Amino acid sequence: MSYDPFSALTLITGPAILTKACAILQNGATTRYNLAVTQWREFQASFAAAGSAALAVMLAAISALFIEGACDRDMVRPHHRLSTSSARRPASLPQIAQDRRA
Repeated sequence: MSYDPFSALTLITGPAILTKACAILQNGATTRYNLAVTQWREFQASFAAAGSAALAVMLAAISALFIEGACDRDMVRPHHRLSTSSARRPASLPQIAQDRRA
């Protein structure tokens, strides 16, 4: 029986190579996971920032609508007063209707 020196090296180096390969793969997976978590956190932060900006725009639009409504009421109020005061007075008949009546 001959003694093969490479068989001993195969028993030692085989698991070492597999262990090294697994460590490299695990390191790559961990790096990708950390990058994904960082990217997710940045996305959430930008989403929150855009959400507050959208809230500010909506509040500005709502306040503009309230201001516009107040201006409309101020513009309509004098006309409304005139129409209600003329409705209380008895309206005189037009000249043509008075001629026909007589």
